[in-house]
Amino acid sequence: MQRKGAVELSVGTIVILVIGMTMLVLGILLVRTIFSTATESVELIDEGVKNEINELFSSDSSKKVVVNLPDNEVDVKKGEGFGISFGIRNLVEDTESTDFKYVISVPGQGNIERGCNLDPERANQYLKLNYELDRINIEAGKTKAFFVRVEPSNSAPLCSISYQIKVEYYDGTTWKSYDSEQFTINIVAD
Repeated sequence: MQRKGAVELSVGTIVILVIGMTMLVLGILLVRTIFSTATESVELIDEGVKNEINELFSSDSSKKVVVNLPDNEVDVKKGEGFGISFGIRNLVEDTESTDFKYVISVPGQGNIERGCNLDPERANQYLKLNYELDRINIEAGKTKAFFVRVEPSNSAPLCSISYQIKVEYYDGTTWKSYDSEQFTINIVAD
């Protein structure tokens, strides 16, 4: 009698193990499918942004920096974020590739709407992602796209702020000014 109970227990254990392993394998396949689909979507979006930036550069062959916003301006709701893409094109002569760096910031109080009750330091805190990068290597004549996230706080005043993308390049001995571009965010109510 004890032997029969032991066999039933081990059969029940085996059944539970088989069901558990099946669920584990199915769970892994589901997660892999979700992540591969998400990766493909991000790559498609990334490719679309690169194409838009290349179109902006193709409209003016002398442009070194472009911002992918209509009229370089966007409305952003308080407490919400917005992604802004921009590109840098290497037009440095007599090089195969060049190192660049950029910083995005409010260049001074004059770039914040009057009566806004906001100083440049606080306005710069709204920049959340990739607002400064060092040593970006770009081949001669090629472009690279970048993405910055702007996220005004819930307590941000309703006003306009102009940010500047300041780009420098390394000539082999020192960093030199390359170009700059501005974009404006208008902080609007929820």
